[in-house]
Formats: sequence, C-alpha cells, structure tokens
Amino acid sequence: MPKDQPNHSQPSARQGEVGQPELIVRASRQFWKALKLLVFSLVCCAAAVVAVALPEAALWLGSRGNAQLIVVGLAISLMNHCFGSEARTCGLVLEARLGRSTIQNYEAILYNRLSIVNFHRYVRLVIFLLSVFPLTLSVAYKGVDGGETHTNSLYGQLNLQGLFADAHQCNFRLDNPLPDKRATAIMIYVTEPIVTLNTRYPLKLGSYGLNMQVLNHNTTAMLDPPTSDYIQALRQKMFPGQTLYLQASVNATFSSINCTTADTSCTRSAEFLNDSSSSHATWTSTVKVSGNINFTMAAYKDQQVLFFAAWDKLADPPTNFSSEAVGFNLYRGHCDGRWRIDKSTVGLEEASGCVRSDFPGSQRVIVENIDWASLQKLQQVLADAMVTTSDDTIPVIMTTDLSVQSAIVASMMWSKLSSHASETTFYNRYPELDYVTEETLQWSVLTLKREVWLYVIICIQPVMIFIFMIIRYCLRHIPVSNTFGLTSLLAGIDLNSAALLKGASYSGTLNTRVTVTINVVEDGEARGRRCGHLEYVLGTDRKGKAGSLIDGVTYG
Repeated sequence: MPKDQPNHSQPSARQGEVGQPELIVRASRQFWKALKLLVFSLVCCAAAVVAVALPEAALWLGSRGNAQLIVVGLAISLMNHCFGSEARTCGLVLEARLGRSTIQNYEAILYNRLSIVNFHRYVRLVIFLLSVFPLTLSVAYKGVDGGETHTNSLYGQLNLQGLFADAHQCNFRLDNPLPDKRATAIMIYVTEPIVTLNTRYPLKLGSYGLNMQVLNHNTTAMLDPPTSDYIQALRQKMFPGQTLYLQASVNATFSSINCTTADTSCTRSAEFLNDSSSSHATWTSTVKVSGNINFTMAAYKDQQVLFFAAWDKLADPPTNFSSEAVGFNLYRGHCDGRWRIDKSTVGLEEASGCVRSDFPGSQRVIVENIDWASLQKLQQVLADAMVTTSDDTIPVIMTTDLSVQSAIVASMMWSKLSSHASETTFYNRYPELDYVTEETLQWSVLTLKREVWLYVIICIQPVMIFIFMIIRYCLRHIPVSNTFGLTSLLAGIDLNSAALLKGASYSGTLNTRVTVTINVVEDGEARGRRCGHLEYVLGTDRKGKAGSLIDGVTYG
C-alpha cells in the first residue's frame, strides 16, 4: 500500500455521527462557491432593479420594444439557476443532519426529481416548492406591466433637435381637426365620446375626446387643440411604443348655465317667446323632435346666450311651451390642457385653471357668430340630446345636472367656429385666435410598474440564497455538497448487497429505502498535517450494514 494511502484500520466514528468540528477545519471550497453564486445573483438583481427603477434606463429600454422585459426576465432566470444550485446544496446538508438520510432522498434532492420511488413525503413537498418557486417568479414579473416612464419636461421655446415647431408658428389654435370642413362633421367627431353614453344621466367630470373638458354639471370647455400639422410633426419623431404628453395654456370655448344677471337668467317661463322680451332675440329656429314635439332655439347675441325649449304644437293654445326655456352662456376663456399623443390617437387627458377671459375683444368671435345660418344645421343633434319624450305627455328639457346638454352646446359652438377657421380670412378678421403659447413636452414609454411587489420578485432570490449560505455555514462541518455522487457511491457496494438494486446495473433503481451513514474517520497525521477520510455506510431499513465505500478525500 502506498505510503500516503490513508490507514483504514483506524477505529471508525460512531455510526450515524457526521463528525466533530475539530476533524474538519473548514470547507473553504464550498464557501467560496456559494459566495460566488450570491455575488452573481446580486449583480443580476442590481441589473434588474436598475432596468426598472432608473427612469433613464427604463425609458431607453422601453423605447426598444420588449427590451426591459427581456433584461428583467434574463436576470430572474440567471438568479433561478443560482437559487437552484444553492438550494440543492442546502437541502443535502439538512438531509444529512436532520433528515432520514436515505439514498432516495439524496437522489431526489440532487436531481430535483419527483418521479423517484421510495423517498419521503417531506422531501417531495420541498422539491415541489423549490421547483415551482422560480417558475412562479418568471411568470409573476410579467403581470406588473402597464406602467409608464416619462422623460424630464421639455419646453417648446427650446427648439431642441428639431422636436418642436418654429417659435412663430401657432401650434395651438381654434382650428378644424378634420379634412372635412362641414360643421356637422366636426361636431359629430368631437361629441362621439359622449353621444354613445346615456344622455339621461350627468356626465362624469373629466376629459372627453380631442378637447372636451366637463368642468362641472353645468359648464363645459372646448379647448383649442394642437393643430393637425403639429401633431403629425411630433409623431414623426416618436419611436414605436412611445407616447407624448403635451401641456400648454390655451384658449377655450365655454358653455355654461351659470348665468350672472337677471337679463340672462338660466330659465324663462312658458310664455317666454310670446313675451315682448323675445323681440330682443337675434333669431329663433324650430325643428321637429318626434311626433308633435318641436324644439326651438333662440339666440341673444348681446348677452351671448342661447335659449332652448321643447313644446307641443297641439297644445291649447299651441304657442304655449310645455317646459321652461333653458339658457346657456357662451364665452371664450383660458385653460391649461394636457394631451396624450401616440402613433394612432390623440386625446385630452385633463384640463385645469379654466377661467373666462377678461379681454373684451376675445368675446367678439362669439357675439358675431351666433347666427342662424350655421347653427340651424346643428340644432337637430342638440335637440335629440336635450329633449326626453318618454311616456310623459309633457316634453321635458332636463333642468337638473345639464352636463350632457352643456357639453353638446359647447361642442356645437366650437364646431361652428372651427368650420369657419378653415379659411385664412377668418384669422385675419379675428387675430386673437392666432396666438403663440409655450408648450411642455414629456416623452413616455410603456414599462413595468414601479411597485413594491415587483421589487420583491426581483430581490427575493438573493435574500434566500444568503439565508441558505447562513444555514450551510452553521452546518459547515457536514461533509456533503452538491458534488456528492451517487454513481460512485453505488459502485462501491459489495457484491453481496447487489440484491438491493433493481435493474441490469448499479445505475438502476432501489427496491427499498437504503440509509447512508456518513462517518468522518481520523487517520492521524500525514506529512505533518492532521488528516482523515469519509466513510459512507449503506444500510437497509433493518439497520443492517450492506457495504461501505471509502472516499479518499483528505481534509486537513
């Protein structure tokens, strides 16, 4: 026998005893391997956190399709590998110290298999949880999408990199958003978001469509939107998947029933149009709603008021109205608007700070354009929305929470003005409509939401790997690692123990549970160093010794 060969005649440690701390000083190789896995998983975790939490990184990745999902998914997959490797090693150590220490349990832990026969249920449960856990993380992070990442605000006057129109070009103004110049087409376009709703109930306060803002149940503002040319120029600068938020202080057209003087009170009595005061009306127009119900609109230019009433022409006397005449003030003012623009749609996100203009000249466009010629074409649309002709014998103009009616009145006036704005002479006549305002642009892309749940998904694996390291350190004197080989173990079984195996070779499956007892045997000193070897003893459930395998690894 060679001189350096360990002497196996030394008394073995007590069966079932893993060893004393002084026999194995430290398992430095396994410690450094675990530390490398932890460091690598921390690097992957940091990369994923940066891709989500750092706005610049999220914006850059989000503007390149699914790049952010790929980066985070790759980081989680690599952490899954580190987690699985360290979890197996920790499982082997715990099995050797606290478990039943059977070959089937070791094999199931090593190869992460649930198909092995005769291994214990608690191991099966642990393996199942450790197998499902990484898969759950790989799927869960995709459910935290739907967020947005914004750039810092950029201002129109900076004219950076050709992103903005010329400083002297009007990017916002009362302008026709359609190629069609007909007022009816414009009105149908801007009222589409509300006409599909139930007009018998108040509108929710907020923004609708291109430029409609319902301020309260009585007042609606139609903001001057970004011009079509400006929107097209911005879209040419956008990456696929990008969204642009555009904010500016713009002029707006208002409709409100909050009348301020007795002469323009919000309602009039049934005899309103028969009264002598009706002679002050600039014009009146009547259309048929349904059956015997007619709808009359009267304009009072000096007060910038439109009155509406529904009546039954067969009433006695037929000139009497069956409902009060409701009046709406029309005026121009200012709002701070915020639009959302992507490759296919543009819409008003919100508006605030809406006030009536104190400049007298700003109302001239309203006073001079409340005329019968164009508004009559839009009167039928307004009548259908304002009048209810249910089973009641008396038609009613809804006098409570007139948000729908106010919105349609405002859109009617704005559409009428926009149709005229298609002509250059219109701006020459009303130069106050052609103005320059400072806009604020903010680019945005769809990214993962910055939620606590997402950070938990990203960071939980490094934390668990660290916990596994602590457990392994506490049990560091157990000579088991994920390099523990079952093939060499089974190959060392005596021929008399071959009956334990099922199959043509020692690589088959075991017929019964076989325990593995790991003994640390001290061999004395070799070359001035204290050394020893491991002894693996196999036994059946009957605790009988079936054979032994001597591992020549020397610890010192």
